[in-house]
Amino acid sequence: MLSMYLSFLFITAVSALQLTDYPFNRPEITNFISQISSSPYLSEKFAKADNYTILAPTNNALNIWLANNNDASLFNATITYHLLQGIHSSSSLKDGSQLLVSSLIDSSWCNVTGGQRVESQNRNGNVVFESWLKNESTITSADLLAEGGIVHIIDTVLEVPSGVFDTLPRANLSYTVEVLSKGNFVSTENFKFAEGIGFSHDITFLIPNSATAVANFHTAGRNQSDLNAQISYHCVSRLLYKGDFVNGTELQTLAGVPLMVTIDQDGSVYVNSAKITTWDYLVDNGVMHIIDDMLNPNNITRHASNTTLAATPLESSAKVGLSGGVKAAIGAVIGVFVLALVIGGLLFYRRRKNSRRGTEVQERGELNGEQSPQEMSTVKNHREMSSNPVGEVPELETEENAVEMLADVPKWK
Repeated sequence: MLSMYLSFLFITAVSALQLTDYPFNRPEITNFISQISSSPYLSEKFAKADNYTILAPTNNALNIWLANNNDASLFNATITYHLLQGIHSSSSLKDGSQLLVSSLIDSSWCNVTGGQRVESQNRNGNVVFESWLKNESTITSADLLAEGGIVHIIDTVLEVPSGVFDTLPRANLSYTVEVLSKGNFVSTENFKFAEGIGFSHDITFLIPNSATAVANFHTAGRNQSDLNAQISYHCVSRLLYKGDFVNGTELQTLAGVPLMVTIDQDGSVYVNSAKITTWDYLVDNGVMHIIDDMLNPNNITRHASNTTLAATPLESSAKVGLSGGVKAAIGAVIGVFVLALVIGGLLFYRRRKNSRRGTEVQERGELNGEQSPQEMSTVKNHREMSSNPVGEVPELETEENAVEMLADVPKWK
């Protein structure tokens, strides 16, 4: 404890970060440092860093990532995502699951107040970081003291979280995609509803992903506004990570109808009568938690708990994995996977387009204006887009109208 305190005094007493000094001259991270040094945008951001933690990927890790990603803005966002706010020693990161705040605040990539999160986990004494789609990065060299902060070297590049409609199919949440298919939620005709959800800030998504959820989602005799309102009931209008759920509380949703939280004595968490089975999927405007049934604002039934717990927050713990039985949907649902990716990609591109201003970030050379959707298709992995989108998508209003669009999200009547 005394040594950590003395280390803290040392690293906070020195001046601005110098990328030529130790530990930034270590041979295994020269590529990472070189990329920062060659970018005026990144150089300025890192030079101003103080009271920070840098997660520096190895040369091999960064080379693998660069071979599959050549978008300038994504590169800047990704490197910035590795600069965490606050000093996090490896010993402090072994204290259960934690959501760490990064320096990624650019609204082109993040609609999360304060900065996009990175999750840390303690896996049998080893610190593992989780980013988009729960991609994992492990510390290979820990607690390297630097001017103003601390550095951990990691073996995999962190992935910047993408939008919720992009994340659902890529996370193989096939039952959820089937619900989207039944409810016509990602059709081009329903694009404005997806727009309102995708452009909103600080949303907690409760994602129904089970055969029971599909069976309990009824569409007969219901109009699109009514169906959209039920999906809005799965969207909580504030950020709630695993440790933020409190027994006995109500959560306000975008549908205008509250949800009830119950925590059993065994630690299981329920919203109404649906159980949360998987926690903390990071997305660009909040977080997703997987639940085992549809939520129905006409049936607000609290889980029949045997708990006597007081209204206290849930303790964080290690990751709960996805059910091994979840398989990709077939037939028509495959088409919805593709369309969800297109809708997610278009929302992502248009938010980026409308949030750009005159002093666009630079990366490893010059950014030549705004990219078209076809140019965006060169961004691999979670930034792929179809060059032939299905149907015509309405023109997006300016980002300043995002609040107004969110007001159009149907409320339950």
